[in-house]
Amino acid sequence: MNKLIAVLALLLVLVTGLMVWQFYASGVSGKDIESVKATVRLENESLRADLQSRCDKLDKKLERIEGKLDKLIDMLTPKLPDGMKMVP
Repeated sequence: MNKLIAVLALLLVLVTGLMVWQFYASGVSGKDIESVKATVRLENESLRADLQSRCDKLDKKLERIEGKLDKLIDMLTPKLPDGMKMVP
């Protein structure tokens, strides 16, 4: 069992090393990585702004719905003369 674990660990190290070597051999430069980071950053900011605007719209709709519900509750609540209380 220990030999199997040792062989699997060695295989994992070899595969990881091969992947790292392949990455550097593919010619990816630091400028390419920085370009991708900048693009992702811009997309994240754009998505964040879009999400914030959608949340703001939903907040406004929720406030309107809450106002309508309050009016509906007031309409449906029986009005009693002053000094009288409802008995359950």
